[in-house]
Amino acid sequence: MDVNDVDREFEAIRVRLACDDPHFVRRVRRMRRRETVHTIVVFALLAVGAVMLTVGLATISFVVWSLGIAALVGAVAVDAAMTPAGGDRRCG
Repeated sequence: MDVNDVDREFEAIRVRLACDDPHFVRRVRRMRRRETVHTIVVFALLAVGAVMLTVGLATISFVVWSLGIAALVGAVAVDAAMTPAGGDRRCG
């Protein structure tokens, strides 16, 4: 059995599952979308936090620096809130 055979079998299973239990397929898609949104939000908060922290330090602006720290803490908080207990994302 080569890779193409395995791919065909997975596709056949996916098609049968979509026919047999469309609610389950919708739930899986919704979970994948939620994970994608979670990743984008955490990445955006980290990027904004890093930029604001750098600008705040470069311009000696306490307000901008504080907002950068808040964005970094927010990224950690969002990630912790959205990650299942135990940290294994595959089990969530």
